[in-house]
Amino acid sequence: MIMSVDTIYRHFKKAWAETPHGTLSNAQLRLIAENCRRDEIAAIHFVIKLCNADLATCPDWDVEMQYLLYKNIHTLQRLLAQIDLLRKQ
Repeated sequence: MIMSVDTIYRHFKKAWAETPHGTLSNAQLRLIAENCRRDEIAAIHFVIKLCNADLATCPDWDVEMQYLLYKNIHTLQRLLAQIDLLRKQ
């Protein structure tokens, strides 16, 4: 599982180098999705669950952390959507 998370992280790091302060485009997520197999997909679901758990325990005053967690969850959900689109082709 850890190797899969590392693999996804490397792909995200490369994509974010092109878009350092913005949201990743669907085209960028599609490039990452093309490299995702069963283990990476399982890792994505695992990381979403971790983010949701962190969100549940995040203090109300820590709005910045809440924002980052929601943003991560949203990006990973968009990545899963791109993976689904690739599988349907």
